Amino acid sequence: MNISDRSDTQRAAQLRRATPVLVVVLVTVALCIGHLAGVRAVQREVPDAHSTVATVLAVTAAPQPGGPVRSTVRAHWTGPDGRPHVGPLVLGGRPAPGETRSIWTDRQGDPMAPPTEGNGPALTAAALVLLIGGGLLLRARIVTSRRAGREIGAEWAALEPGWSGRGTA
Repeated sequence: MNISDRSDTQRAAQLRRATPVLVVVLVTVALCIGHLAGVRAVQREVPDAHSTVATVLAVTAAPQPGGPVRSTVRAHWTGPDGRPHVGPLVLGGRPAPGETRSIWTDRQGDPMAPPTEGNGPALTAAALVLLIGGGLLLRARIVTSRRAGREIGAEWAALEPGWSGRGTA
């Protein structure tokens, strides 16, 4: 059976069954596009900022009671040029030796504050993908449901007179 042989009712049922998978794909695509848009915005705004992973070697200063939960640690990370770096970092929470954390470095590999400019474009791009994709999916569901309803109505109009006895004279 090829696609042109399927009835509108079958197509509507197939789309209903596929909708959860399509929604998962849509959300995944939106998250990926949002992430890429955020990275691009950061690269435009702070071209020297590079994300890397630091490994905690030792905790040198634990958080102070009553203050923000920030620890000073000695850590190892690789700079954007591939050279290894070891030095102090201030990290949120209570990191343990061996734990890894994402950090931002400048062009020389020195730690810097994380850029925040990427959040707006990332959320905007993800929201647009969700709205457009969700709208297209909803439109497809509405169109196939209407076609299936018309098909069922036409079949019933042909069968009902014989079934109800009105069509026998």
